[in-house]
Amino acid sequence: VFVWKMEADTAAAAATDPFTEKLQNLHDEAIEKEDFDAATSMRLYREIIFTGAPNDGWKVKESSIKKLSNLFIKQKNVSEFRKLLEELRPFFAEYPKARTAKIVRDILESVGKIPDSVDVQIEMCNEWIEWSKVEKRLFLRQNLELRLASLFLQRRRFPEALEIVQSLAREVKKMDDKKELVEIFLLESRIHHALRNLGRARASLTAARTNANAIYCPPPLQAQIDLMAGTLYAEELD
Repeated sequence: VFVWKMEADTAAAAATDPFTEKLQNLHDEAIEKEDFDAATSMRLYREIIFTGAPNDGWKVKESSIKKLSNLFIKQKNVSEFRKLLEELRPFFAEYPKARTAKIVRDILESVGKIPDSVDVQIEMCNEWIEWSKVEKRLFLRQNLELRLASLFLQRRRFPEALEIVQSLAREVKKMDDKKELVEIFLLESRIHHALRNLGRARASLTAARTNANAIYCPPPLQAQIDLMAGTLYAEELD
């Protein structure tokens, strides 16, 4: 009971924290202005993100990053995404690693929603892979390398894509991260399929399925496996 009361008191204190409340008010104002005054809305979101210590009011700040990203998408403004990530870089030293990884991934995924942005995404992935190596952010680096391989596939840069996924597969096998292995082998199957090497595409898909059967496989990922299987069956007129 005492622990529960302490948790309740902490939650209540957080809910009434004046700094967080101020950020939330700015956040609400920015949302109201999005449709008719995007410039002011973006200014308010930036004010929220960069006001105070990085971890103060972090939920409101993360929401502001997402809202700001959506405005950049509407404006098809890739350069603002790069600028935002650079501005956030000093804050990542104080953010938990998992939160940093999520923010970087979300921003890069948002860039991917802008047409004809593949080459810029490749540049940004390379930049942040190097940062991840320097800062020893292992899981972020692996995630970004997998994304980079997918972008290389889109650009038909097959040797580079294969080199990345094969290196990742060797590394991740040692960690026994089966969900990550599913995604790696699935991408490897797509690359071999694009190269018209159906035998290796089937082998990679089998490896993806084997790892998927050993874990709870999220429905979207299972759907991708089934889609790839259907594609290969169709290729073989099965």
